[in-house]
Amino acid sequence: MSKVKLYTEVKSVISAIKEIKYVGLFNSQYVQAGKHDHPNYPAVYIQFANSDFGNEAGMGIQDYACTVTIHLVFESYKIDAIEVLTTNEKIYKVLQLFSPTPDDTCAFGKMLRVDERPDSDHDVLQIHQTDYKLTVKDSIADIRIRKTLTLTIVPTVTVVDEI
Repeated sequence: MSKVKLYTEVKSVISAIKEIKYVGLFNSQYVQAGKHDHPNYPAVYIQFANSDFGNEAGMGIQDYACTVTIHLVFESYKIDAIEVLTTNEKIYKVLQLFSPTPDDTCAFGKMLRVDERPDSDHDVLQIHQTDYKLTVKDSIADIRIRKTLTLTIVPTVTVVDEI
């Protein structure tokens, strides 16, 4: 599963940054800040923003371009701007040209930063969003890999001599 693998490996490399306290999948968490339990900050949320699926390359293999948005979230009243910028650079350093490990179901191009922007619509949070693009060759539906299991029941007879 290409997005599961991509998410898992991106989460792993970001989690290695000591300043980051939480990494998870984006689900508008900070929009609901104060209404739900939230993680310790700084937090990073990984979002699969856009996937531009191309034509099937044949045999169930599909290439696509994927945009991964990294949401870096701080409590704004507790953080210095230099720390925000420094942490964002550390994320850039581990993600720029990062390519998840290929396996028999997917292969990945290198991640390239394509856009950055602040999200200043939140009173108590400082949010910085960065988009990375990469290409993916998704072979999860490859008909050569999919196998149908056929179970054949063969009755057997056991003869036991009685004494």
